[in-house]
Amino acid sequence: MEKNILLVDFGDTGNESEAIRQVLERYGYYVLLFPLGRPNDLIQIFKNDIKFFKFDTLILSCHSKEDGKIIMPVLGENIYLKNEPRENFGAVEIRKYFKLTNKTILNLGCYTGKDKKMVEIFSEHNNYIAPVDAVLGNSALNFVLNLFYYLKDYELETAYIKASSIDSETKLFKLYKNKHIA
Repeated sequence: MEKNILLVDFGDTGNESEAIRQVLERYGYYVLLFPLGRPNDLIQIFKNDIKFFKFDTLILSCHSKEDGKIIMPVLGENIYLKNEPRENFGAVEIRKYFKLTNKTILNLGCYTGKDKKMVEIFSEHNNYIAPVDAVLGNSALNFVLNLFYYLKDYELETAYIKASSIDSETKLFKLYKNKHIA
């Protein structure tokens, strides 16, 4: 099964997103690397308003605060557009814009699987995978690459179990499976 992956690079994660893109393309997936420039870019993605690329998997290569809020790019005050959000994105901000359905969403930001409200929003009509604590070292990268390696031959739940069982850090990723999605 061919998958189209939208990989959103929030910046400041080293070369994580580039490493993911290259390996996943080597695995045979089609990956669009989307460097996030401003909060409205993420809003456009969350509203499913990306017309030039139809994706079934969304990977968010980002950082997060301990409260689970996704750290957004900070722009100069004169660069923000009128009514563009200036804060990090938590459940309240995501609820305003989130319209994605029937996707698999993989959030690499630490703690993004911790806030029950955020998890509920992302997983209401999607499968959502995110860590419940801080993931150390290269374990997030290791988890992603193994998850997609196993997805070539297994269903999501089995691939997740295999990828999350590598070590104590990959075990921090939790799968919130939507029962209405195959």
